[in-house]
Amino acid sequence: IDKSMKPLGEGAVPFSLYPWTWHENDADLDNFEAISKNGEIFCPPILTKLILDRENVKTLEFVDRVASRFDFERIIPCHLDNNVKATPAQFRTAFEVLANGRNSSGDLIG
Repeated sequence: IDKSMKPLGEGAVPFSLYPWTWHENDADLDNFEAISKNGEIFCPPILTKLILDRENVKTLEFVDRVASRFDFERIIPCHLDNNVKATPAQFRTAFEVLANGRNSSGDLIG
């Protein structure tokens, strides 16, 4: 990260208890590239581990309904990049990390 960006947000979190640390090397970039899979859409680990995996079956049922009902070519999220090119299959794949709750037939179990 550019050194001029590091002070952004200073004082916004009490006692500077951020869930990350800026590194002087490229560790952050290497980690981001490993997670982002060359620009494929994905569900961020912080969401999958802290929120969505609490109800992975319900989440995947919702994702399956969206992917099967709508033939879309892009996703417009509430924040960040607002014109993400993605098909219903790519949208479904982004949530595959939650699919560990499937049986051998691929049916959701809960």
